[in-house]
Amino acid sequence: MAKTLTELLHGPSAAAADPPRSETLKPVIAPAPTAAVVAAPVDRVTMLNQLATAYGASSATLSAAIASGASSDAFAIRVVQEKAARDDLEATIARIEAA
Repeated sequence: MAKTLTELLHGPSAAAADPPRSETLKPVIAPAPTAAVVAAPVDRVTMLNQLATAYGASSATLSAAIASGASSDAFAIRVVQEKAARDDLEATIARIEAA
């Protein structure tokens, strides 16, 4: 007769008190990712898109930011700098045309 590990370690009386392992072990199922975890990349892309729309960033700038994994803060700084440069260029062109 084959002996269980409990019988070998603690004797036959302990084995009788110990329920079979198949009854006590339950499979562990990992929880599904939360909506926040699943939606995180979409939220970042949406935020970058909104910043690009608000400040008139080029689609190339937006695509580069999405591809590089840039944070929305870094992208916002870049977009604002680009907008300021465009505004300066437009003001310079207007002054030249007015002269």
